[in-house]
Amino acid sequence: MVAVLVVGLKYYQDSRQAVEENSQEEENQDGHTPFDGIGPPPPPTPITGPPELGIYWESNCSTTVEAVEWGMLSPGETKSVTLYFRNEGDTKAVPSLNTSNWVFQDFNGTDLSEEYRDYFSLSWDYNSTAIEANQIVGVVLSLSVFLDIQEQDVVTFAFDIVIGW
Repeated sequence: MVAVLVVGLKYYQDSRQAVEENSQEEENQDGHTPFDGIGPPPPPTPITGPPELGIYWESNCSTTVEAVEWGMLSPGETKSVTLYFRNEGDTKAVPSLNTSNWVFQDFNGTDLSEEYRDYFSLSWDYNSTAIEANQIVGVVLSLSVFLDIQEQDVVTFAFDIVIGW
């Protein structure tokens, strides 16, 4: 079984040149332009999974995770969320974590090479032991943006998180 968590994130690059070239641009409601590294967070991202894998916000499994809000990420920054996996199947299983479908765009909305994924890292603190039927396990997912991306021109990015059994 595979669960696909679709993550849509927005990254605003600090670009003095872009600010200078667009000095006439109006400020956002919060008083910042989208080029100064502070911008509105992206909308929540939907999460789906197979019926055998429950993904929840709390350890009592009362609220299903329907979206993850990573917020804004700057170069060198890491953000983490804690999720709770419950094996809702009849047999034990070991989850795996992968990513796919990376999409990167520049200031003009032009698609960039998928090789920009080398500037990002998604990890978790799961120890790869089997989750028994009806067992609940807390898992911390962490998304990092490497400092070297400051030299690049990525403004927005999105990717899928693939959790399989």
